[in-house]
Amino acid sequence: MLTLLLNLLLFLVLSSLASFFGLRVWINRKLRPNPEDLPELIISQDSPLYKNFYGLLDQAPSPNHSMFYPLSPLQDALLERVKLAEQAVGSIEAQYYMLNDDEAGDIFLHALTEAAQRGVKVRLLIDDLDVIQREDVLIRLVDEFPNFQIRVFNPAWLRLIRKPEFLVRFPRLSRRMHNKSYTVDGIFSIIGGRNIGNEYFDLKHELIFADFDILFAGPMVQTVRQEFDTYWYSGLCADIHDLGSAADDEKYAAWRNKLHSTYTEYLPILMHDRDQTLPALKRGEIQPYYAEVKVIYDEPDKILTSVFKPDSRMLQEVEGVINSAQQELLICAAYFIPSKHGVKLLQSLRDRGVKITLLTNSFESNDVMVVHGSYSSYRKPLLKMGVRLYELKSHDRHADNKHSLLGSECTSLHAKAFFIDRHRNFIGSFNMDPRSAIHNTEMGAIFEHHGYAEMLTQEIYDFVETQAYQLQLSPRGKLEWREPLADGSYRIHTKEPKMTPRQRRFLPLIAWLPVEWLL
Repeated sequence: MLTLLLNLLLFLVLSSLASFFGLRVWINRKLRPNPEDLPELIISQDSPLYKNFYGLLDQAPSPNHSMFYPLSPLQDALLERVKLAEQAVGSIEAQYYMLNDDEAGDIFLHALTEAAQRGVKVRLLIDDLDVIQREDVLIRLVDEFPNFQIRVFNPAWLRLIRKPEFLVRFPRLSRRMHNKSYTVDGIFSIIGGRNIGNEYFDLKHELIFADFDILFAGPMVQTVRQEFDTYWYSGLCADIHDLGSAADDEKYAAWRNKLHSTYTEYLPILMHDRDQTLPALKRGEIQPYYAEVKVIYDEPDKILTSVFKPDSRMLQEVEGVINSAQQELLICAAYFIPSKHGVKLLQSLRDRGVKITLLTNSFESNDVMVVHGSYSSYRKPLLKMGVRLYELKSHDRHADNKHSLLGSECTSLHAKAFFIDRHRNFIGSFNMDPRSAIHNTEMGAIFEHHGYAEMLTQEIYDFVETQAYQLQLSPRGKLEWREPLADGSYRIHTKEPKMTPRQRRFLPLIAWLPVEWLL
């Protein structure tokens, strides 16, 4: 009898596994991508943006140079997106990992719908992570505005209950499009680390993310557009209509009224006492930077490759940039999990005498505790090799300081940027962690400009002296946190600041668990 029961149990297990893998194979074949041909890129030369600002490129050292200017502080970055949309006449291409259903998301979507209503061809490409339970109103939106198209990258097909599909299609469903770009009339692009949400623009949110965005014009914009089209036509995106049915009149009307009322309420707030970047550039009150800019990005089919041998072009490019350092490397990384390979890379730089400074989140400013737990195991090795390690404090968002580039009201670091030898720059969506290297698709820009790199490097060095803990090792080899105080003195913490005893006991467990490759 026992033998019969064991055989029956074995049969059920094998049958379940066969069904599981059979379903997995069937779904993957069913969802095999069918890429479309990429269209020709056209610049809207009748656009006010072209007429008013393209002449600034005449000042560039060569036709290969692009113009750029950093967007800061926080709310300016949202306002610039809105004002670009208002001047669009030809096309808008927006690609984001997250587009939240909040005030910032409402303002952004309203600006896009107003452009579509004027006849601008608007294409919005978003990852499926932030589309859940909004498919119906987005379908009604594109039905109302024929010029507005929305596609969703790597969507789940079980829209309400995703866990069964996640189990069957893991790891593909865990692999997301983390890219961020915004291009108007083929003339201006904004790329960097910001998603669209309140926390990225300091709108009605407890947590404020410090991040970098740059406004570009010139040759690099066409590469950004090629990147967008590569994803849009990859066959890995679904039209929003394929993911549900349209909302009824009552729900859609309430949602559209919310977009309009939020836009009407917040636009005067965004514009209050702000001198916008484009008009200031036109008047000559601020001077743009010029550089040859290389746009780098993962191919969308990275999500189809093995997680053990991912086709990560971004990782190769980023490693090449970091390895090019000769004297100085400054890393700003929201999530820093370098892996053994990354530690070896940094050690090779230190062996060459390169000064390395890292700014990342402290426990109190990190919004993902599991990531902090994994990162924590690398702190001592980094300090022992001579890396200067800083962790951002979570501070009073109303504090008065001069560090506008990172945002004086930041409570969490979200930036992903590297500065090499005060000359070479990287800005984009790539974090120094396995999720960016293995799982997500990413994009960014590499360019050389001594003045910009010098300014940012010094700005960040000044910033960390007052707004971050400096980590150090005690004579006994224990971690210490050197906290700068308002009066210019320092306090030494021998235990991780703002962490409870229970959390201190839990942190080593996180670092011990074999989940780093998922983070």
